[in-house]
Amino acid sequence: MKKNLNMKIFNNNLNNNTKTVALRKKIGDIGKIKYLPSFSKEWKNTIYSYNKNMLKNIPSNDVNINKIIQSYFNLYFKDHKYVGSRKFILLRRRRTFLRKFM
Repeated sequence: MKKNLNMKIFNNNLNNNTKTVALRKKIGDIGKIKYLPSFSKEWKNTIYSYNKNMLKNIPSNDVNINKIIQSYFNLYFKDHKYVGSRKFILLRRRRTFLRKFM
């Protein structure tokens, strides 16, 4: 008797709960997801090295690379003037150019 009762309840519930599901309907779509790599969120310098001896030289190499980049811009903007033309470039613009490359 219990078996019949359980089956009857199951069949009644199954038949009463019919829904249509739209396959391609989007709810709350905000457009394309913008991909932001992890280095732009957290890290300034990323280092991948398999040789532990190479990790010892990284701080000194980082300082040397920054000096090389700054010396390049000092040559490029000599005496607060742009080498390519006669126009005077403000110090603020010089700093923004440097920040873009660093």
